[in-house]
Amino acid sequence: IGPLQVGVRTLTWVEPGQPDILAMDPATGVVPKKDRTLQVDVWYPAANLPGAHRETYSGSLPSEPPAPPATFSVPGIAIRDARPTGGGYPLVVVSHGYSNATAAMTWLTENLASKGYVVAAIRHDDPPLTDSSKFPQLLLRRPLDIAFVTRALREKLGAEHLVDPEK
Repeated sequence: IGPLQVGVRTLTWVEPGQPDILAMDPATGVVPKKDRTLQVDVWYPAANLPGAHRETYSGSLPSEPPAPPATFSVPGIAIRDARPTGGGYPLVVVSHGYSNATAAMTWLTENLASKGYVVAAIRHDDPPLTDSSKFPQLLLRRPLDIAFVTRALREKLGAEHLVDPEK
């Protein structure tokens, strides 16, 4: 862990008019479009208030079927919605693995933020491991989601002077 205190906040982005390949009409080849909503957790160097409560993250990961998902909680060092300090930090975008959760990556995201990075982790909405019919959509959407979130964060956090959009 680095020398800086860490804050965390969750942002929601909507990317309008995105192709929904799973809803394609095979007879006409028409691919309908719909708005795509993505949640992103952002960790950043922050001024933590004395007595503020550190974040405890929770999530679930798939288990071997037919067992239910395994739930977990992880104590963190970040303070929810703490005031950012400094600015011009480099932006790092984290994309978790299939069926993973951003809460399972806090060992990395908090660590990087404590060393002077702004770290964004996309909450990918992965289909269950047992639903292979949605896997093509996942493979096509993941890089597009990463590119969209990166552009949106560079613009928003750059305007706040929290990140340097060139880093």
